[in-house]
Amino acid sequence: MVDEELTIKFRGGMADEHKLPAYPASKSLRGLSRAILIPAIYLDTGKIRQRNLENLNTELNLLAVRSGSVESVLELITHPLAMGALGALGIELARDVAKDFIKDFIYGTIKRAIGGSTTDEIEELEASGKLSAGDMAALVDAIEPAMRDAHVTVGNGARNIVIVSGGKNVITLNETTKLYLTSSEQDKNVSERDFSVASFNANTGNGRCFDYEQGRTVAFTLDDGVDATSLQALGQSLLRYAQARRLGDQQSSRVSIRYRAIRSHDGHVKKITIYHARREG
Repeated sequence: MVDEELTIKFRGGMADEHKLPAYPASKSLRGLSRAILIPAIYLDTGKIRQRNLENLNTELNLLAVRSGSVESVLELITHPLAMGALGALGIELARDVAKDFIKDFIYGTIKRAIGGSTTDEIEELEASGKLSAGDMAALVDAIEPAMRDAHVTVGNGARNIVIVSGGKNVITLNETTKLYLTSSEQDKNVSERDFSVASFNANTGNGRCFDYEQGRTVAFTLDDGVDATSLQALGQSLLRYAQARRLGDQQSSRVSIRYRAIRSHDGHVKKITIYHARREG
């Protein structure tokens, strides 16, 4: 059994007076609880659930609510030795290793939903195919409604919400992350530039590619009209990206991609649809 305590801190605004509007605060806690449980249950069952979030190997308990500003203390209890999907990843299931991986997986999924990145280990598991790129994209999609709920208190009782784990601030929700979740606009025109494919699921057409302008990976999906040469170019990019990460191979994994992006309010790419890909040279 692994027991992880995390603290959700509401800061600024009314929260500094040790109070919050009850309905928004309860909705924020419910949203964060769902965003934690959905990826945790996936590690046990290999399934993405958005309903019936009860599981024998995963518990999320509210331990206390305290002032200063306003803080809620949660207890996440998991049983990694019994978590089938976690074992299937081939990770050493020593207690501390499993605990760190579960935390990184949950927090990394949440960070991706608000425009951030996950850990190198998880990116490498995706690139190797041990973690399904399609499932990872679907997990982010599954928790987005919960994360929108989590932000209800931002600007309505508190200026930001901080999740603290192991004495460190691991996630911060604020007006910027709220806008990222609540405002999206699709490009009218098709663009073309270089990316590197970091993970790809041929069955679903979903994956992630490294965006050199943003310095992080972004989700992609393939358009139905993508041709065989494009698939070959994407596959070669994935192979060379993995070789560079794992073996230090300096062969370029860059591939020229024609795409249409979905962007956040500040112009950052949230997701792209790929129409065409070619390796240069």
